[in-house]
Amino acid sequence: CDEAEDPWDEEEEMTAKYESDGKTGGALGDDLDDIPLSERKLFLPGALVFAQFAYYPFWPAMVRDPEQHKGDAQLMKMHKKGQVLVEFFGTKNFSWVDRRKTVPFNANVDPNPKPIKNQSFRKAVSAAAAVQAQREAKASKKERVKG
Repeated sequence: CDEAEDPWDEEEEMTAKYESDGKTGGALGDDLDDIPLSERKLFLPGALVFAQFAYYPFWPAMVRDPEQHKGDAQLMKMHKKGQVLVEFFGTKNFSWVDRRKTVPFNANVDPNPKPIKNQSFRKAVSAAAAVQAQREAKASKKERVKG
């Protein structure tokens, strides 16, 4: 009997490979050492999250690769241990946020204590949801071709 391949195993392998290749080196690589492998995928470049910066509400964001922004000395200077670089949807602002102030993105769940109702927040959630849907469609198509 052929057992269905577990996609989680593939994610763990990808995470382990990403880290062993040294691609998370420097500022972010050292920070990942104390995070369980099962949680690290939340902080890999491209991950969709809700991130909270300072006193602002949680906002849809995409984790970005710090290596891609080494030329931005001002941005890199602001990094502190335990932070992850994100780009916020809607504003396109980049910021370092405490990784404890990030949660996985879910378009149907607002992580803020009081729901945010303004138009820019809804547009940002829609933009992140569109990226998520596009990725899911691509993965589904790849699975159909594979199967």
